[in-house]
Amino acid sequence: MKIRWGVLVVGIALAQWSCGGGVSTTTADAGTVGDGASACVNGATLGGACVMRQVPCDKVDECCTETLVCDSTTQKWRASGISCLLCANFSCGPKTCNGGQVCVQRSGGVPVEGGVSTTYECAPMPPACTRQWTCGCVTTNPPVGCTLPPSGGCTESAFHVTLSCMGA
Repeated sequence: MKIRWGVLVVGIALAQWSCGGGVSTTTADAGTVGDGASACVNGATLGGACVMRQVPCDKVDECCTETLVCDSTTQKWRASGISCLLCANFSCGPKTCNGGQVCVQRSGGVPVEGGVSTTYECAPMPPACTRQWTCGCVTTNPPVGCTLPPSGGCTESAFHVTLSCMGA
């Protein structure tokens, strides 16, 4: 098979451009936002009904998961079939989590020399947050055994969520 490098480079650039640099920019809190026809729809689900020009209010890294688009023939949400070539990993203490995972930092437990022990793990994104990789969703649906500190204990950067839980 003969590879044409110019075509490959253009293809990679188009794939990355189509992902908006890996960041979904639509936002909303509930329902449909906009004029109905060209609106951001919260809770769009694969196979659910849609109206042309609507877009999902997903808050995900588009390089890690396919976005949904409204199919003009069926008027139902379908997977776009487009995702970036590389899903960005992120640091979780000494570990590396994949996009779509939550970095869980647990402090407390048995003290170690120099302070409190801290453990790190990469946990699956809660099912309720499949299309909403945000602190708002993750703190509402924390991993099993995670007790959040009174301050909330969550940070996010480019859809990478780090959750601080009390107790080790």
